[in-house]
Amino acid sequence: MNHQIFKVKELMRRWASMALAAFLLFSCSGILAQGGGHCMVQLDKPFYVNGEVAWYKLYLPPQFEGRERVIQVSVLNQQGAIQDRHHLRTLGKTYVHGYYKVPYDCRTGMYQFVFSGVRRALGSNVLLAQTEVAIYNDFDVISPDQVAPSAAGRGVEAGVIDEDLRIEIDVAPSVTTRAMQDVRITVRDASGQPVAGHLSVSVVDDALVPPSPLVRGPDLSYGVVEEQLANNIFVKGVVRDKTGAPLQVNVLGAFSPAENRVQYAKSDQAGVFSMPLADFYGKKIIQFVGFQQEVDKLSAEVIREVPAQPATRQVAYTPEVLDYLALSRKRKKIFQYFTALEQNLEVAVYPTDRAALKPDFTYRIAEYEDFDYVKDFFGELITPLKFRMVDSTYFASVENPKGRTIQETHLSGNPLFIVDGKLTSNADFVARMDMSPIETIDLFYDPYKLRNYFNAIGRSGVVRITTKLPDAPFPEADLANIWEIDGMLPEAEFPSLTSDAFTNAEYPLMRTQLYWDATVTTNDRGVAQLTIPQSDDLTAFRIVVLAQAADGARGLASTTYTVQLR
Repeated sequence: MNHQIFKVKELMRRWASMALAAFLLFSCSGILAQGGGHCMVQLDKPFYVNGEVAWYKLYLPPQFEGRERVIQVSVLNQQGAIQDRHHLRTLGKTYVHGYYKVPYDCRTGMYQFVFSGVRRALGSNVLLAQTEVAIYNDFDVISPDQVAPSAAGRGVEAGVIDEDLRIEIDVAPSVTTRAMQDVRITVRDASGQPVAGHLSVSVVDDALVPPSPLVRGPDLSYGVVEEQLANNIFVKGVVRDKTGAPLQVNVLGAFSPAENRVQYAKSDQAGVFSMPLADFYGKKIIQFVGFQQEVDKLSAEVIREVPAQPATRQVAYTPEVLDYLALSRKRKKIFQYFTALEQNLEVAVYPTDRAALKPDFTYRIAEYEDFDYVKDFFGELITPLKFRMVDSTYFASVENPKGRTIQETHLSGNPLFIVDGKLTSNADFVARMDMSPIETIDLFYDPYKLRNYFNAIGRSGVVRITTKLPDAPFPEADLANIWEIDGMLPEAEFPSLTSDAFTNAEYPLMRTQLYWDATVTTNDRGVAQLTIPQSDDLTAFRIVVLAQAADGARGLASTTYTVQLR
């Protein structure tokens, strides 16, 4: 163990010469009702490595104050395809902030973070801001001809934004490892008056902080005003008939098996639909289905639009980046040895609002004698579900035994089948299903329940089948209508160094990013006070502060301090 501790401490001394984090600012034209403005994004680092977490904050112009809007964040890979997507709600504030967990199998390339809103009337996306950032896989093999010259420049470039605010950062010039560094930030306007506003604070290794370029996006002030942006998650797509032609429908159902709910939209003459969704966190599955009295079969394709410009930069392998990647590999091994995580990202868990669907009758298959197929089971028993064969194809119907009229008793049309959360109206497929893996079959035939639970798509009755199979066979045509939808980003805090880690001398305290906080605010005296725990890294750190006042004025400042052995 002592030998291992020595190796860890030696690695930490080598790590002291490396850059662990940096700062980038990007801006683009804002969407304003009055006179223009810019959105701005702060990232916590200039590049990332597989397994790391990218933290960001989007600054919005003052016209967003008090308005509830949803911001869509898309992460594009090196081919411009969507790697990940999530949504953030402004909650009436002039900023949103979030994170992106870089997958361990992420490939090296230039990635883009694209921030956009959705026009309520048209469902089209409006670009708010766009960034480019390099993501590396630290297990790539690099040839000598790929190595570029060292990156030039240190510190944060002055003048990257209009310096409307004056920021002072008071901090001790030197601190020891594993100590607590007190930081006092004061924000004033050009006349010296204190300013109450919101800040983002990043503490990064000073060795690799490059100039921070201001990247301007397209000018959208010609009439695309903030009031047009939606305050919902939207899913957009196109509906086609069985020949592939665009299909206009008045009833397009979207079923969420996690929530046991159906909601509806309609498509236009081009087959395009835009469906607002209630807030949900993470990702969920929805399946589109048509109203059989309107159209026999349809296919629905989700369109994931991104109003982004192509990437303009290439990944660069500088000597500093190569050293960083080498130490990243070693750092992973150290944390593997200690069975720990470098950044233990704790993500909030939200309960799913799942509707309870109470069937009118349930068959528990284990209580019955064995049958080979579903058609045999319901052919031998007297049940509300009946199968009949016409020209070698099975059709089905459901009857309501409590109906008082013919219309209430005989539910016309094929019933809707739900097999392990997936929908189909293919009665022939269900009739030929093997009975052995089926656990329960639930029947819904009461008209009130059908309207309440399923509305239009359930008017012919619903049959819910639950099997013991993890992935039961299912008709391909229906599988094609199943899509994964991106919801709200679950909340997570930047993982601070814990007190337990501070007291354990054998536990390595190393971080690619020492500190990040996107929610700092100043009081009415323009002051914010922070306490930053120090790691075992021996280097000079730079504190970078970006501030915005209520009137949209912004300021940028930075300062450095050194860390020494205690």
